[in-house]
Amino acid sequence: MNVKKAILFLGIAGTLFMGGCYSELDDLSLGNIQWNPELGLPLVNSSFTIKDLLEASDSSFEYKEENDVIVIVVKEDSLFSSSAQDYYSLGDKTFPTLPLMLTPEEVDEFNNNGAVLVNREVAVDYGSDLDSIIIAMGTISLNLQENFPANGSLDLQFSSGSTPGSANILDYQYNWNYNGVNPITNASTQNTFFNTSFVFKGNDDQGKIIVSYQLSLQKVNDVDLVEGQNSVDLDFSFINMEFEALYGDLNTQGISTEENTIETNFFDADNEIGEFSYYLDDPRFKIIYTNTMGLPVLFTVNSFISFKDGEEEELTYGDDINLPAASFNSPAVQEVAFNEAIKTLLNDLPDSVRLQIDGVIDPDDVANNFVTRQSAIKIGYELEIPLKLSLENLLFNEAFEVSDLDTEDVQSIMFKFNSVNRLPIDVNLKAVFLDEDSVVQEVLFDGLLLKAGQSGQASNILEYITLSDNPDTAINELKFLEETKQIGISIRVATSTPVDGVQSVEISAQDQIDFSLAMQAKYKATIEND
Repeated sequence: MNVKKAILFLGIAGTLFMGGCYSELDDLSLGNIQWNPELGLPLVNSSFTIKDLLEASDSSFEYKEENDVIVIVVKEDSLFSSSAQDYYSLGDKTFPTLPLMLTPEEVDEFNNNGAVLVNREVAVDYGSDLDSIIIAMGTISLNLQENFPANGSLDLQFSSGSTPGSANILDYQYNWNYNGVNPITNASTQNTFFNTSFVFKGNDDQGKIIVSYQLSLQKVNDVDLVEGQNSVDLDFSFINMEFEALYGDLNTQGISTEENTIETNFFDADNEIGEFSYYLDDPRFKIIYTNTMGLPVLFTVNSFISFKDGEEEELTYGDDINLPAASFNSPAVQEVAFNEAIKTLLNDLPDSVRLQIDGVIDPDDVANNFVTRQSAIKIGYELEIPLKLSLENLLFNEAFEVSDLDTEDVQSIMFKFNSVNRLPIDVNLKAVFLDEDSVVQEVLFDGLLLKAGQSGQASNILEYITLSDNPDTAINELKFLEETKQIGISIRVATSTPVDGVQSVEISAQDQIDFSLAMQAKYKATIEND
């Protein structure tokens, strides 16, 4: 027995005891006394707005307010996105072999003195049709062969003539010892370099790779050099290059996108809110084209199709979009609206909408363009749906956890449902009692209608239902409460006008429905007197 019932029993027992002190009737028999205490318990006390219900559908849509009206925002920034690196690249570059041979004077110095130090600098053309390039990252691969019958060391430096004073592309040192038999030795190396620029227009050093040699030779076993017979041969390549920027006359490139599906089930991403219909007064749809490449782009909408019940219908999508080249500081952006087309389409309740767009980069082969590592073209869309609409049969469910609803010694329970509606839509409500597996145990207040609020005035209802345990049956009609772990409030909303677009309502983020569900249990207890 719970604490409240125990306290009340003690109170009655105390009263009887005190009465006995004043009575002369010692043999009075009281028989069995029945007592009916009552206990009230709130079950649900909550409120919701339409925005709450939409967010409860677990969608990724955004919401905003526009003149106090809720606006659903469905958008995708990158329906199609492609980097400049998808269209432009730097291929591997192999340079001609560079031989280093001694002059007659240097040969004489070695033969006479037993050693010679040789310094050379060679400029090699990079070669490109562009105005300039910046290499973000690359690898220089070097192969070396020498055939001096002498001990030697070779220090090499590779740098860009376009960026004097910059870090070297490669610093490399190679040493060898002559064994007196075979004067030919080979070596190879690879080195990663970063942020190297080449300008192909301007003074003679621009667009060139500067190779600096420092060769030191020491005589072995009095072996002299013969003029014209000994050399160090170098060949090198740039491989695995990634550009930071390209400037000049870039090639025209075609763009082809995959067919993309636009989400239109904006009321319910998980199909949990029933079969409903609606008419939207003012949906707005736009495609957003963004270009951050320094080349113009021509976009063509190849198909814009809605699908419903296996049938497809093509939307009118207008002319091609000519998007100018971006500047260095800001992208080129163009938005194209399809408001009337999307209104017709969405109000037809399509299963899906699919969009496919193609394009051409630099369609007129314009010179003096640029792209950077970060340059891209991007196509997105934005669908805005102000809740100026008529609708019917839109269903939401909200569940509240409960526990320990004991029906022992309960004679009857009165359920009280109170609700206030400030929304401009009609609301049907019912309370569903669920077990821990969400299996329905009982449904109360089914078909309860709460009319729409009018002219800023709320409507309200207050309803009661009483359930009793029939003592003549073998089961306890209130037993479902002991299995109840959740109480779900099922909400079906509809505007009062037909769904034909003739008259709609505006739904505010502030308008809401308040509701509460409470129960008052009447307990039955028997005190036996011996």
